[in-house]
Amino acid sequence: MLKTNRLSRSLITLLALTAFTAAFGGVSAARRPENEDPPLTARTQPAAHALNPGIYAFEDFGHLDPRRFPIKGSNIIFEWKYLNPAPGVYDWSQIDNWLQTEAGWDLPGGMGITTYSGICCGGNMVPHWVYSEHPSARLTCDEGWIIPKTWDSAYQAAYAQFIQALAARYDGDPRLAWVEMGVGTFGETHPTDADFQPCAISAGLTSDLWIQTVESITDIYLNAFQRTPLLLQMASVFQHDTERRQFADYAASRGIGLKHNGLLPDNDGVVYNDPTYSFYQSGAFDLMKKWGDRVPIGWESYDYLLTGLTGTTWGIYNGLDKHADYMVLASDITTDASRRPLLDFANAHLGRSLVDTPSVWVALRETEKAWFPD
Repeated sequence: MLKTNRLSRSLITLLALTAFTAAFGGVSAARRPENEDPPLTARTQPAAHALNPGIYAFEDFGHLDPRRFPIKGSNIIFEWKYLNPAPGVYDWSQIDNWLQTEAGWDLPGGMGITTYSGICCGGNMVPHWVYSEHPSARLTCDEGWIIPKTWDSAYQAAYAQFIQALAARYDGDPRLAWVEMGVGTFGETHPTDADFQPCAISAGLTSDLWIQTVESITDIYLNAFQRTPLLLQMASVFQHDTERRQFADYAASRGIGLKHNGLLPDNDGVVYNDPTYSFYQSGAFDLMKKWGDRVPIGWESYDYLLTGLTGTTWGIYNGLDKHADYMVLASDITTDASRRPLLDFANAHLGRSLVDTPSVWVALRETEKAWFPD
């Protein structure tokens, strides 16, 4: 018992020293995952088409000053209905003004598109003319709440016209680092809020149809954007985690990057490493590890996920462990002076390979989770 306690104290001390060194400048040391298939390999070159890696300011309407804060780029999410107010009519002024302002700071932009922003944040973002011309593109649920019927062919046809116009104007624009594809709620890979999921099911949406929908919208973007990198916001699902494995593999195998909008130190159900389990390799971290050396990898996070210095430290390590190129962080993180050393550390390693990394490091940490954590 005495020997065990002494060993435990020694290990705890080692982990504490390792974490402190990693966060504040020394070459430190991340654990090697076990039972992982395929095996994690060190990146020897940057992921294909990962332009301007680094920390991006999330929803940067305030235009943060990169001389004061540790940001390498700016992010804005634009709503379809404001950019395409009438059939064949486009108003690009919001995007143009944002790109012009950020270019004045010498900051690249990472642009997102959304067609539905959930109960919390405005709901429907599809132009009203789409529903007038294509009534089948709209799903009306409880108390008249409208959800875009993203799996409807008429919806996809109208959306494809808009994305083609968007790409005709901005594909290859040197001010634009990447475009995160707008698929479902908040642009992510779930069709609606949990409250309205039964409504979608009653309208005929199934797990298989949702996979087809994500893949069809992926094709819409891929056919339009030939030069600017694309990101699929793939952490969320409709009914089953196995959906993620299918639509993320589909996108990544075509060179599209993967983005997870919930960076945190760890979570349940993120690495399904049991080959006998039906969800095998369907976790969000599974897919990022699988494709991290071949496509751009991005994260998004906020203060309530990266709480304090401890949460931020291990969240940053978690993100870098997946060979990330981008971290899109809210202003309550990027403007916090106490977290500046951690963000500087992240900027130094994002998008790096063995050829140009400033350090090789390992950070050892016991998981707090129990059900297929990382």
